[in-house]
Amino acid sequence: MKKIRRRLEKERDQKEAAIRMEAQAAQIAADAVYMSNLKQAISNSVSNAEIKVVVTEDKKKAFVLIEGNEKTVTEEHILKTLEENNVKTGIDTDLVKALAKGQNRDELLTIAEHKIPTRGDDGYYEFLFETDNENKFILNEKNQMDFSNVSWFIKTHRGQPLAIYHPADPGSDGFLVDGTVLNGIPGKDKPVLKGEGFTLLGDNKTYIAGIDGCVSFRNGQLIVDRLLELGDQTDASDDIDFNGCIYIKGDVRGAVKINATADIAIDGFVENATLESMGNIFVRDGANGNGEASFSAFGMVAGKFFESVTINANEIIGNHFMKCCLKATDKIISYTKICGGVVSAGKSVEAVDIGNRNYIFTQVSLGNTKKEERFDCMDEIREVDKQLSMLQNALDDMKKRYRPEVRNAMPMFLKLENAVYTKSNEQKELYKQLEAFDEKNRKLKDSKLIVHGIMYEGTVVMINDDKLEGRKLSNVIISNPDHEMRIDYCE
Repeated sequence: MKKIRRRLEKERDQKEAAIRMEAQAAQIAADAVYMSNLKQAISNSVSNAEIKVVVTEDKKKAFVLIEGNEKTVTEEHILKTLEENNVKTGIDTDLVKALAKGQNRDELLTIAEHKIPTRGDDGYYEFLFETDNENKFILNEKNQMDFSNVSWFIKTHRGQPLAIYHPADPGSDGFLVDGTVLNGIPGKDKPVLKGEGFTLLGDNKTYIAGIDGCVSFRNGQLIVDRLLELGDQTDASDDIDFNGCIYIKGDVRGAVKINATADIAIDGFVENATLESMGNIFVRDGANGNGEASFSAFGMVAGKFFESVTINANEIIGNHFMKCCLKATDKIISYTKICGGVVSAGKSVEAVDIGNRNYIFTQVSLGNTKKEERFDCMDEIREVDKQLSMLQNALDDMKKRYRPEVRNAMPMFLKLENAVYTKSNEQKELYKQLEAFDEKNRKLKDSKLIVHGIMYEGTVVMINDDKLEGRKLSNVIISNPDHEMRIDYCE
């Protein structure tokens, strides 16, 4: 296959080279014809007996021809002739001097050329901290996550410069040979940074930290969060509820409850704790929750390993998961295995191995697993449609029976109008919810399970409510695009 591909690529390159050569030859021939016609036009010109000038129709070039060496032509004479032919800018002064010295006679020469206007550089932000810090982990030589040298937060202090804005360049003007100005194209300016925890100085360019804490640039926003740094947390420790990021430099042992409005990062090991974050949760040494630990995050939950832990997040990433209950809006990635438990993701689950040779029960669910919510929404729509129809009929009946000046003073009519308005808005909201359900389902239609190693017999796969079980498969991608389980093999 590689030889065939190389041969096809070689043939393609040869065809492209032949096409380019033909195009170049055609352009050379066209230029020769153009210059011949232009020289003829200059020869027929009567603009000046000694100096003949022709300007192209688009006024991008001017050509000159001085015939014979018997007469002296001065620089002033040449420049005056150019001016008489409305050639004012882009003049080649070195060529003018050469012609005045008797050089380049009887040659058709370009004496003036237009200048193309340039587009200015776009505005940009210069960040004074490392912004490429979204993936806080690396993969080692075993293709497993390695947190050993990860720094969780970028600390900052109040008043520290964080970013400097460099405005867009206006671009440079161009011109035609007759002096017409061609305006430069200004670059695009960036909008003012959004976010929180910072101050924009009076120069409208410099952003500084407004509080002590940690800084990040995520989802297009500059964020400075407060940072709480702690040591080991145990049963004896108080529960933590903090507005900002929490950094625990030790272990979290026992049934401790920790809540943060931003990221939670733990250097050590976690036992049966409850962690809730409106950002991400990172656990360097992993977690064994004894069936009691619960982690919930709006963003990512990532750690070395997780055993007997319930996790809810947008993304869940780890080396291995053992007897966990995982629920991800987007995806779940295991760099070794998912063994036991129940795993659910909206778009994808990816692992090396799933289950084990002892047939441990492992369930993987993907795609649309909430059809009942859509059915409930449809039931509500039908009920609201029925109620709205009854109200609208009653309102229409009153409009037929009473003149506007009479019915507009009737409390019953006013109540009916208000009820129709309220119910109509309720109907619109329900249809919006239904549309949101359908749009989500369209996106989840392509959900898939990717197994780079072995999926053992004890694994049950549910994709969009269709089931595949009792099969041992290796190196496969399992999907269900049209309610028919499809198994493709990885390359």
